[in-house]
Amino acid sequence: MAMARLRAFSCVALGMQFGASPQGFGLDSGAYTLAGPPQIRQWQVGDANLPPAPPYSGGSVMPMDCPLCPDGMVNNDRHQTAWELMRRYDVCLERFPNQPAVTHVCRVQAETGYALFAGITDILSFNPSTTATETTRNKRLSAQSVVMRLCEYGSKAAAPRPFICMADTTRTGSSAGEREDFATPYEFRARIFTTFGMGAVGAVMRHNDQGGNSESAAILNPTIAGVMAEIRAVRDLIAIAAPLPGSVRVRGWEKLKPYLLWAGDKALVIFLVRQEEEATATDPETRVEIEVDIPAWTSVKRVLRVTPGELTPIPVESPSRFSVPLPEAGEILVLEF
Repeated sequence: MAMARLRAFSCVALGMQFGASPQGFGLDSGAYTLAGPPQIRQWQVGDANLPPAPPYSGGSVMPMDCPLCPDGMVNNDRHQTAWELMRRYDVCLERFPNQPAVTHVCRVQAETGYALFAGITDILSFNPSTTATETTRNKRLSAQSVVMRLCEYGSKAAAPRPFICMADTTRTGSSAGEREDFATPYEFRARIFTTFGMGAVGAVMRHNDQGGNSESAAILNPTIAGVMAEIRAVRDLIAIAAPLPGSVRVRGWEKLKPYLLWAGDKALVIFLVRQEEEATATDPETRVEIEVDIPAWTSVKRVLRVTPGELTPIPVESPSRFSVPLPEAGEILVLEF
């Protein structure tokens, strides 16, 4: 995993709920299987009972359930648990060289947990909309501010390693064990674009039915499919990009947040994200002005708007200052070198 070139990605684990189908998410139904990924949960002495290495796929192996939970610890001792976790990762590297080994850590505050565990991973993965953190309990912060702050914590903790985010389809602020209301299409799109704007190189969709509201869940399917198609269109750029904070500004709409990514000698990528808690009706003719600090060593050949699966050129007088229609929730622009 560490030796391979990391690609930006989005993925969703599809079941038979919510009317989901591979075709509805732009996937090849002949190549995609609804079977779950191989999981290793029972490790025996000497590992003699480990299943054979699965073929190369997107599946993962789980060397340990949550190492901080009482039933996940070794002899209820965190020191022994840490050594055992490292030993199991070594076994995974030997037995399953093509599969990511994933350990989920709960019972930890994000502000400290990211820093504690990021140093022993190749890739840090976290859910920036969780309530298991003091940040999200601060009611003065908007949902988008919560996501932005937790992504900042995760990015700094993981550096120079990459990080990916869980794109939870429940509302920001839902708590485990409680009824989880589903996010609106507006909130979901704005949230996932915020994570990529903050530097995430991948997103794993968590689309569950804990709230029991399958109708609300099904409404999100087209939004998820559209977001996945847009990320696929620019994933090669996101995979090599780094955030450039403070180098892009928006005029004309106070609550439109811009994020600028520098993709090497290829392009600049801009994520525009609405910051309102809910979608507000606006005049479809409303336009906003984008100001970009373009590095002096390069020049922009064209500006493109990302739509599902493609990049469409848009006419601009100057790539450093141009206007675009106000997006409904979020939008991606590419300034190609």
